[in-house]
Amino acid sequence: MNYPKKIGGVKKKIISSSEEEEEDSQVGVLNISEFPDLPQDIRKNDSTEVSGFEEKLFKELSFIRVHLVKIGQQLSVLELNMKSHQLQDNDKNEEKHDNFEEIIRKFPLDTELDLRNMEVYLLNNPDFKKYLINYCSRLGGLKIDQITKIMLRKLISNKLAANYSWLGAKKKQSFNLLIAEVILCAVKQNKLIGETTEKEMIDSVKNWLKHAHVRYTNQ
Repeated sequence: MNYPKKIGGVKKKIISSSEEEEEDSQVGVLNISEFPDLPQDIRKNDSTEVSGFEEKLFKELSFIRVHLVKIGQQLSVLELNMKSHQLQDNDKNEEKHDNFEEIIRKFPLDTELDLRNMEVYLLNNPDFKKYLINYCSRLGGLKIDQITKIMLRKLISNKLAANYSWLGAKKKQSFNLLIAEVILCAVKQNKLIGETTEKEMIDSVKNWLKHAHVRYTNQ
């Protein structure tokens, strides 16, 4: 009488074990449809079995990819902004150079008021000072005296220069001005001459100022 119960007990145990195996078989099942970005060779079917580690890895990779897309979009926006700023800067530089060229056309300076206004402008606009130095350095000449005279004739009239000497001797005004600094810097920047001393440049300026009155009288 006990034998059937034993068999029945075994049978129940077998059924219970089968159910547990069926439940265990569901562990680690990954729904691939949740990851549309996975490669096709991984997308076998919706019931691909992977370990818990692999499932976590796939999720993290998908998360990283989403953020990479966002970063790419942000970089695109930054690139567009940079290009926009560059265009604006180019427009400003072109406008600034147009203004500088307009100022250049006012040379040579002919009155004390013109010279004082230019000194103030050079002091407050270092960009124009650099522009003027570059401009003067390209005026030409092969020797220091020649280069210096070309620059001085371009910047100052004989009438105005007659009122100045380098140190302000003989009741004249000192030529210790920013316009003089522009000339010296431009001579140094001229690539057509070799090494030269500041004394040589100053002597050339002194000589040109010294004879300004005679040149003005003979005009």
